Amino acid sequence: MGWEIYTSKIIFVSGSGELRDLFIINEDGSDKKQLTNTDFSVEWPSWSPSEPLLIFESGKDGNPEIYTINADTGEDLTRLTNNEKLDEWPCFSQDGSMIMWSHGVEGDKDLWVMNADGSNKRQLTQNIAVGDAFSSFLPDGSRVVFTSASEGQHPSICVIYLDGSGLKKIAEGSSANWSPNF
Repeated sequence: MGWEIYTSKIIFVSGSGELRDLFIINEDGSDKKQLTNTDFSVEWPSWSPSEPLLIFESGKDGNPEIYTINADTGEDLTRLTNNEKLDEWPCFSQDGSMIMWSHGVEGDKDLWVMNADGSNKRQLTQNIAVGDAFSSFLPDGSRVVFTSASEGQHPSICVIYLDGSGLKKIAEGSSANWSPNF
């Protein structure tokens, strides 16, 4: 299957309670395909921009971890994180080579990045605030924008270079997303 067929596909999560699965559907609502059939929950699915691969978080093994799955077949489920902390809100870089996610304990998370295959994990932010999350890569992959919020304070929009330097608060708000190159 060519990657171009996915330009009109939508990935979504559906289910009840804590049991939710991944589905793909055409933009007109036709050809609904279930990718996972689980006894656990999946959340925050996102497409790779470079191949038919999906990333998501799941509590499959007792706490949220980051996984990928083949969008063509629903096979090749790969666990990319494996620890007792929370790993949440994954996203791909715009070239599909890196993944960013939020890692830590409730009330104290930082951003981490890794290669798309799960190798070379490294911490990006360190103890700057509670709940670093909802991140997005700059199209050239050099910086990220994210939401940072301390208990009892307004959330902030921050940017930082991928080497961890240049942290800067740019606005109050949340859920920022860098625009793609047009």
